[in-house]
Amino acid sequence: MAFGDLLKTLWAPRATAVQHSSPSLLILLLNLVASISRILKFILFSRVDTSDFQEEKGETVCDVTKGKWVYDESYPLYSTFTCPFIDEGFNYEANGILDKDYMKWRWKPHDCYIPR
Repeated sequence: MAFGDLLKTLWAPRATAVQHSSPSLLILLLNLVASISRILKFILFSRVDTSDFQEEKGETVCDVTKGKWVYDESYPLYSTFTCPFIDEGFNYEANGILDKDYMKWRWKPHDCYIPR
């Protein structure tokens, strides 16, 4: 039975007791369709968890949210004048901020190495 046929069946004239339940059934049906749609979107568009693959290879899982800020003399890696991706409002050199020490800090996750 097609969805349109099902809707016609639900709205078809019937006895009074059945007629009053039809809008409730329609709302229930529409909620069910919406829920199934959300579930399918989640299944189809959610990211694949690679931790299972990493454990098979003996690799550890890196949690980049756990770590600390460390001072690194090799930073900054670029000048704000040479980077084409920095917006004008964030260009500290062009805006007259000469203290670049805050640019020498980088995030270092615990038990992980993140290459540059």
